Amino acid sequence: MKTKQIFLQIYINFHLTLLLLLLATFSSGQNKHLSIGAKGNGICFGNSADYNGIRLNLWDKNLNRINGFNISGYVNSYAFNGLSIGLLASKDTISNGIIMGGFWAEANKHNGLAVGGLHLSGVKLNGIGISGFSIIADTLNGVFVGLMQVASLIRHDSIKVINGLAVAVGGVIASEMNGVSVSWFLNMFHKQNGISLSAVNVANELHGFQFGLINYAGNNMRFLKYIPILNFNLRKKAVR
Repeated sequence: MKTKQIFLQIYINFHLTLLLLLLATFSSGQNKHLSIGAKGNGICFGNSADYNGIRLNLWDKNLNRINGFNISGYVNSYAFNGLSIGLLASKDTISNGIIMGGFWAEANKHNGLAVGGLHLSGVKLNGIGISGFSIIADTLNGVFVGLMQVASLIRHDSIKVINGLAVAVGGVIASEMNGVSVSWFLNMFHKQNGISLSAVNVANELHGFQFGLINYAGNNMRFLKYIPILNFNLRKKAVR
């Protein structure tokens, strides 16, 4: 009996929240909303441009700064601090805290935890990044896990720098990697400083260690460029 009452209450609360969102979105227009609390603070239903507290909306548009907890079908803000969940996608210019996107999450600059259901991208990501398929950014600082790849299928040089730990099943590809890279199939870098573990490891300039079935270090001496199992180069300058 208690279980039925709990589910009934959840059902009622869900539809009440949905009704409030619809009223705030369609009856009030752009950047209009229903707020419970002081001006710009409290609980918000609708497309508020600036808000502090709990914010619920169907589809974000022309947002400026949000602080607190935000959940929307599509999150799109200039600056966000706190926890942001985009049921379909999340896209921010600057974000600090936790961002989650059902299909993809994107931020020009993010500090904290970023999770994309299929894809995670940005310009500079600092912290922890997790994606169900791929991760792409100009600069990655921290720990990043892409189920298939930390790379771009179109442009192999799209990731300029990885600083930290990168993990993928398919491959990790970047212009420069500083730290540790682990993948099932391929690690490929123009310059590698650190440790690379994969079936195939490729580095035009290696400063560290490669562990895999095929290891290529372009700056090793000719007969040491291709070595199975373990290849390394601890010299500071390349040998041509």
